[in-house]
Amino acid sequence: SESLLYPDSGVYLSYETCGRTEEPINPHELYQVRTSLKGTHLRIGLPDPLWPSAVELSPDEPGGLSIPDGSRLAGPAIDLAIDIFRSMGVNYSVYPISNVSRSLFPATSYTACCHSISMGLLDACPGDFWPTTERWSMCSFGATILTEHLVLLQLHAGDIHESVLWNVYSPFTLDLWLTFFAVLIGMGLLLWLEEAPTASTRPYMSDYIYQSCAVSFGQGYYPSRRGGRLLGLGLGFFVLIMTATYTAELTSFLTVNRSRPRVMSSLDEITHADGTLCASQALEKIVYDLEPKLQGKLIQIDDTEEGVKHLNTGGCMAVLAPSDSAARAVAGVWGSCNLIASNKPILLLGLSFAMRPEYVQAMSYWTSKQLRFKDFRSHYMQPYEGLKRQTCEPAHRNRKGRREQQESGVIRGRARGSSGGLG
Repeated sequence: SESLLYPDSGVYLSYETCGRTEEPINPHELYQVRTSLKGTHLRIGLPDPLWPSAVELSPDEPGGLSIPDGSRLAGPAIDLAIDIFRSMGVNYSVYPISNVSRSLFPATSYTACCHSISMGLLDACPGDFWPTTERWSMCSFGATILTEHLVLLQLHAGDIHESVLWNVYSPFTLDLWLTFFAVLIGMGLLLWLEEAPTASTRPYMSDYIYQSCAVSFGQGYYPSRRGGRLLGLGLGFFVLIMTATYTAELTSFLTVNRSRPRVMSSLDEITHADGTLCASQALEKIVYDLEPKLQGKLIQIDDTEEGVKHLNTGGCMAVLAPSDSAARAVAGVWGSCNLIASNKPILLLGLSFAMRPEYVQAMSYWTSKQLRFKDFRSHYMQPYEGLKRQTCEPAHRNRKGRREQQESGVIRGRARGSSGGLG
């Protein structure tokens, strides 16, 4: 085999004669691993850009990889992939993720990329992939590039009162509110049809619709016909039931919000408070395995930014987000300064590149070798740290904030950590 110490020198040695090197496997096998993909042309696919795995470059920014739609992407995972491919001596072209894969997995382009690999359309997908069971059934994964901590992002307990305006509508769903008003309008129409024949003056339908709605606010209705009396009793009973239900639900809703812990640090606390959780579709099975009571209470989101919107509108009680992404949200990158994140991780997931099974050994070797000399956080993520625009005042600038941070053990302000995308 060609010399491992002097590659490309034309020197060949018999490793069976010369013995082993310091590498943990047989030198001849190591040589085969190192060169198994040399000269290969890889078809790679890139998931949709999510910070910091990939970001879209502006036309005047250099570098990055050109993708089929004409734009260029860069990021820590892409930079690492380029270095690995260069060390391996492979060529590569960027191909789009199959439309079939995207239609089957519309919630996450990461799983769609794995599906395209299973269809034989792609060879590898560089990115910060969570190797979930569903994805393992479609492709394989290389060496771990980073360990990611997922935490619970939530509204600060002291700022929940800011969303009370929306809370008054929360006991009923939108469909139930629409049904309520449709019944009132329908009852008004029936009252008009019943009372119109005996009215001394020409009645207007709008007057009876108004009377039907006004009953909800305590205004009386005085029918002149027997049929109208029956309709009036039915309308009164309907309003009574709806009012009692709304009052009970609103009381329960506000009581649960006040009794929730200051900082939730487990999925069990969400189920105890009868809340909902926002999380990526890729984590659905993992979440259900950890907390079966959350079935039916998981709201799928594409990224942490969407989760922040759900938090501010009362759509979910907490967001399961990567720690670095949660730190950006707490810092106000997405315009909300009333967020807090648990310091205790809910999940620990290793991030890897997705690839075909036959490429795992060679890609894992070169990935580990590359990260041995260039740490992923300090070398690959550091150049993109400037994307963390802090807009909220850090807690350590005031005594109260420092005390709250020490007492609750939460993430505040800027923090470097694992990937921010929902891979």
